[in-house]
Amino acid sequence: MAAKLLAIGNISSWRTSSDEQREPSEELIQIFKVEEKTIESIPSKITEAIENIDIESYIILDDDNKPPLPPDDDNKPPLPPDDGNQPPLPPDDDSFDLNDVEYVDEKPPQEELNHSFCTYCTKYERIKTVRDIKRGDSIRFQRLKGVYYHHATVKKVQKTNDPTSCYLTLIHLQKFGKRVLKTKVIEDVKNYNFQKNVIEKVIYQNNPFSPDEIVQRAEEYILHNQNENIYNVTENNCEHVSTLLTQGRSVSHQVIIKFGQAKSGIIWLFHVLCKLGSTIMRFPGFATFGNLYSVLNIGNKIRKLKNYFAQKIVCSRCFLREYKALKIALTTSVVGLALSVISHLNWVTMSVSMIVGIAFPMCAPLVTKYVMPLVQPAFLIPKHKISAQNIPKAGDVVTFDYCSLPHEGVVTEVCGNSTDAKLIKATIVHFPWPGFFEKYTVTEEDIYLKLTEDVFVVDHNSIDTYWPTEVTGEKTLKELPKRPVKAIGDVFPGDVIEFKYCGFSHEAVVTKIDYAQNVETKVVHYKYNGVLGSREIVEEKIVFSLSKYNYVHEYASADTYEAEEVVRRARSRVGEKKFNVFTNRSCHLAKWCKLK
Repeated sequence: MAAKLLAIGNISSWRTSSDEQREPSEELIQIFKVEEKTIESIPSKITEAIENIDIESYIILDDDNKPPLPPDDDNKPPLPPDDGNQPPLPPDDDSFDLNDVEYVDEKPPQEELNHSFCTYCTKYERIKTVRDIKRGDSIRFQRLKGVYYHHATVKKVQKTNDPTSCYLTLIHLQKFGKRVLKTKVIEDVKNYNFQKNVIEKVIYQNNPFSPDEIVQRAEEYILHNQNENIYNVTENNCEHVSTLLTQGRSVSHQVIIKFGQAKSGIIWLFHVLCKLGSTIMRFPGFATFGNLYSVLNIGNKIRKLKNYFAQKIVCSRCFLREYKALKIALTTSVVGLALSVISHLNWVTMSVSMIVGIAFPMCAPLVTKYVMPLVQPAFLIPKHKISAQNIPKAGDVVTFDYCSLPHEGVVTEVCGNSTDAKLIKATIVHFPWPGFFEKYTVTEEDIYLKLTEDVFVVDHNSIDTYWPTEVTGEKTLKELPKRPVKAIGDVFPGDVIEFKYCGFSHEAVVTKIDYAQNVETKVVHYKYNGVLGSREIVEEKIVFSLSKYNYVHEYASADTYEAEEVVRRARSRVGEKKFNVFTNRSCHLAKWCKLK
């Protein structure tokens, strides 16, 4: 996945091998604000909550019921016809690469569309007048006072004399018949008052279908799905149907979010039960079990988030944000688990560990949102990876591993491998020089071509050629015309090139073309001079390895200086020795150089 080209004045970051863990994840972390008084009143609150539980509230009795379950292959109902422009599904791939994500389908999408979709980027806007809603819109209604939402697709809007009300023809999943869990996708008409009813329009990141196409898909879906089906909250609810009709993907955002909240609530209840007064001594292993469940649950969230990202249900920005939060939550849960194990030693350590075990998982989201930006100002700034297609430029602010810690600096100059591609890496097949008295052997090897020197591609336009993967045979190369290679786009796999090899003209067949794997830059940052040495702002050369995970910070919506001004401000502080670990580190320097 190619990231954006680094513009002058941006921030980037890179990591060492110790930080190359690429384990992305799933649901949003729920923030629990627990005060000391709240913890003291937990027993009474639990008793009150148990008394007020309404079992029937967990059964769906209203009109929000289920679309058909994904049937067996033998009787699978037809889907709405595709638009003929759907790309073929890529082959299965167990590997996971953030730069080249393939579909890793835990549940294969029913339609694969070539458009961007992110469930976390989906927004909701309340409808106040009839002008705010139109044919083909996806809308949602509150149910059980906002515990969950019912989704529907608008087929027709019929206006009335009142601008705050209208008749809506909706296509959605409804309870069908007398049985509670029997559902069917139907079309009905009802009058809605937007002042009395809270109705929100779902605003997706992109809209691949026109309103007429959405309505047509909805009508065909009803036609092809006439049978009753058993309701399934997690696999095929009303939102699954709505997103399938409007986006071409069967996804339920509230399942992703609400189930995460429910799981977090269960974990919280485990911690509370472990904390209850005198009973805590009767269950010394219960605390360990609760913390272990927390660790396993967060690990499962990371796995699911990785899968969502692989299915292109989550964009890279949301993925990085959620992944960071989950990593912190996982760390705190592991600490809580360790302390709960220690609690088996005696009553005092157990009591302390229970308090910490409760506080750590609950405080993890708060630490992510409020504490980490104070410690690391660039923590929440969106980032994208530096790659061969995203070479940093002067003015970019970069974050990299420096003495095994995240570190910021401002790029003032790119010394090599800039975007004009003066050095490329080519994989060729040829007879290499074996040395004296050795046998020549056809070999495939990597070479670096300097495009400032004489490099040519043999032009075979006048003769029959093979496809790039089938280049073979013998030709009289000296008789064929040649064209010079001055950029990476001038040579392709399958080309025959001529270049200097061991001082002589040499021909070879190209099998792969890529940029060189390193880029050298000049960066302004606080240099580490040992434990007892004073730190000073310097401008020095840093080599980025493009095979590592290096990132560029994005300031798309921020008020920033022009690239030249960023470089000028950075160089103006070279030689400064006012380092302060809390208020004046390299991250603070980068922020001062970049933001107005």
